[in-house]
Amino acid sequence: MNAITVKNLRVTLNQELILNDINTVFPSNKITAILGPNGCGKSTLLKIISGFIHKYQGEVLLEEKSLAKIKAKQLAQKIAILPQNPVVPEDLTVEELVAYGRFPYKNIFQANNKDDAAITAWAMEQTSVYQLKKRQLISLSGGERQRAWIAMALCQQPDILMLDEPTTYLDVAHQLEVMQIVKKLNKDSGMTVIMVLHDINHARLYADNVIVLHDHEIFAQGQPEEILSVQLLEKVFNVEAIVYKNEQNSEEIIFPRALLR
Repeated sequence: MNAITVKNLRVTLNQELILNDINTVFPSNKITAILGPNGCGKSTLLKIISGFIHKYQGEVLLEEKSLAKIKAKQLAQKIAILPQNPVVPEDLTVEELVAYGRFPYKNIFQANNKDDAAITAWAMEQTSVYQLKKRQLISLSGGERQRAWIAMALCQQPDILMLDEPTTYLDVAHQLEVMQIVKKLNKDSGMTVIMVLHDINHARLYADNVIVLHDHEIFAQGQPEEILSVQLLEKVFNVEAIVYKNEQNSEEIIFPRALLR
């Protein structure tokens, strides 16, 4: 079964075309990466399939049920989304932030109980921030803060985790840390992951499925090793690239080296 199915999706904003003729699926229990140049509609697509944006033509199905017919609270129990630049009072502690992930299961003014506390602890352990739980967000590094946000999303206990450019502004070590956490979550629990990425090689190394957008449409989709090529970078990103192959494990890395004129 596919986690999400998109049929004939078209989006305009102030008469400007954002997405056109999008037909695709996001497989259950797999990691899907959405790639493409700036302004091609990647984040908009993520917001639509998460239920954040409602104005569009076409159909989006969550496990064969129309997304438009699912109530917000029920949707938040199925899907957790981490946007590019989440904002929260920085005097919150890590534990307080992560505990907010229990909101889909609570009525207004209803306090968390022991079960909620256990799930909060589990989420912090999964992202290696348990030891930081009493620290304020303002005191954290960029990588630590991103892990705390991912823990909050996990605290929703979603079937689908959506991430919008989760490695932006992070150094190389923290980028790998985040990607490895995502991969482990998928491998250990079968969680479906959908994320917008800029790094082609992160998609090649960590994703099972890739969707490439260009000029507001799907340019290519499929397994990363089949579609992410030097030719694709030339056509989609206007970049000249070469491929390096690791002789020890046969992994290929695409290295962009020049803009095409």
